[in-house]
Amino acid sequence: MYGFQALIRVVSWLSKKVWGLAFLLAVASFFAAVAIRVQPWGEHLVAWLTDGPVSQLGFHVGTLIFSDYGVRGSTSFYLAPLCGGAAVFVVMMTFWYLAIRIVNRLRPKSEPATSEPGV
Repeated sequence: MYGFQALIRVVSWLSKKVWGLAFLLAVASFFAAVAIRVQPWGEHLVAWLTDGPVSQLGFHVGTLIFSDYGVRGSTSFYLAPLCGGAAVFVVMMTFWYLAIRIVNRLRPKSEPATSEPGV
């Protein structure tokens, strides 16, 4: 039970920061995109995201970092494609960060409450 309370505390703390909220929204968006992608009817809906240029760029960077990618069963064989997913995640987090910042800028400033009603 303590681990669940700690998770709630971390999520609550993250949601109070702009970058933390962007991270949480990126996690939710990423898992939603993956869940849609694995469905037979949703294969083409998010293919531009999972197989797009950002994912390919991340994959190619991963093959540069993990040079023995071609050896099936090696650690690099599994880590290089994860770099593509990490690149997509970073782009999603950047998108959500910018969206939150724009919404906060467009939102009108709230006026401080007065101590005496009717004044």
